[in-house]
Amino acid sequence: MPLSWGYFRPAPEPVVTLSPHTSLTRAFPFVQIAAQITDPIPRLAHRTDMTPRMDQAYPFDAEAVRRFHRAVFAPHQWPDDAVLAVPTILKGYGVRTNRVPVGDIDRFVDLCAEGASAGADVYVNVAPQRPGLDISARGGKKDALGLPALFADVDTADGAHKAADKPGELPLPTRAQAVELLRSLPVPITVLVATGGGLHAWYCLAELLEHNSKAGAELLRRWKATVVRTFRETGLRIDEGVLADPARMLSVPGTLNQKRPGDPRPVRLLGDDAMAPPEWEQSIARWVAEITPAAA
Repeated sequence: MPLSWGYFRPAPEPVVTLSPHTSLTRAFPFVQIAAQITDPIPRLAHRTDMTPRMDQAYPFDAEAVRRFHRAVFAPHQWPDDAVLAVPTILKGYGVRTNRVPVGDIDRFVDLCAEGASAGADVYVNVAPQRPGLDISARGGKKDALGLPALFADVDTADGAHKAADKPGELPLPTRAQAVELLRSLPVPITVLVATGGGLHAWYCLAELLEHNSKAGAELLRRWKATVVRTFRETGLRIDEGVLADPARMLSVPGTLNQKRPGDPRPVRLLGDDAMAPPEWEQSIARWVAEITPAAA
């Protein structure tokens, strides 16, 4: 029997096929699920107005999701009850945040696939969280258990951005300019993701960054100042408010950017070098020394 939980509006006809252990109803209760054991990755059977589908030109890339997880989260030891927050945003319905154990890569891939197949933008919080948060809560700084990486979230000129043409703002960089500037920073990129409207760069750490510690707070302060200065010295804009937030969510590669109606764009890893092994010998103390202080 199809499952439904339609507190937004009556559920439409079945639109996806999922393995029995998946949980799309928890992310989007208005989507009706047909549980079938033959297809471990959800695919839409057809489309209705309220359930946009994963664009067939850019199918869900489970391998990209796995490679991303292995590079960023898998190398670290996490508490047994630590969870990854996977916020999904479907236009008109807001945010739903499902969570999976950090080490369960299969469930992480399934959850990303569910959101993508429902036509949602799929994200992951940069820091795993404590358990017990409600599906309606994204979680905040106090819920973050530790940062596995420094990161940069860069909007580029080819994206759909609310403040892109705001008077007095510096111009957004092109993708090529953003890549060049991100790679000019004093630490190496581990994972580089093209989001369909910008770039997300992950700079993985040898150890978890305790953002509330003195060393962690100092590193984040220097990191933010260095990235902002690098872009502004070239006359280009970057949103400094998202560079040191342990509750920040970033796009998951292998899914779609659905922000432009009728123009879905793939979220993808940029080239083989985007997944180069991180330089694990670089400790947090060394990174603090390497990132030049900036004036307050």
